[in-house]
Amino acid sequence: MTAPMEIGPEQVAVAWVKALATEAGSAVATTVPEAKTWPLVGTSRAFIQVLGTGGGTVGDTPYHRDVISIDSWATKDNSDRPPLGLAYQLLLRVWGAGFNGKGRGLVEVAPDLVVSIDSVRPVNAHPRRIPDQDTSRAHYSLDVEISWTSQEG
Repeated sequence: MTAPMEIGPEQVAVAWVKALATEAGSAVATTVPEAKTWPLVGTSRAFIQVLGTGGGTVGDTPYHRDVISIDSWATKDNSDRPPLGLAYQLLLRVWGAGFNGKGRGLVEVAPDLVVSIDSVRPVNAHPRRIPDQDTSRAHYSLDVEISWTSQEG
């Protein structure tokens, strides 16, 4: 019998956000690349970053309750006006998934590696704007608690 592959909370959260099919598409990762590589969303570019901030397994069970920071970034080529609305809307989709049940279910993290998302609960009342040194870039953040277990097979 082989040992199960270890899954980290950031891997789960990246796969979960990608499964939500936001306007950013598959532009979701734990590190933010150069803005010129972000996909176009209308006339702007967008990216979603996922960072684990706390949580872990519940007792001696394989059940996880992790707190994840999800950040949205948006910029507009050749403009010094940040697309605040786009960055905010990206996180509203994530925030809403915690309330409407669309965030629950099976999510494929990697080939032959599936997790069951039991619940996603926003920790913040709403996404919060984060001031950025680059004033042409919009940045919002939202913390969520994701409860999940890995599936056999």
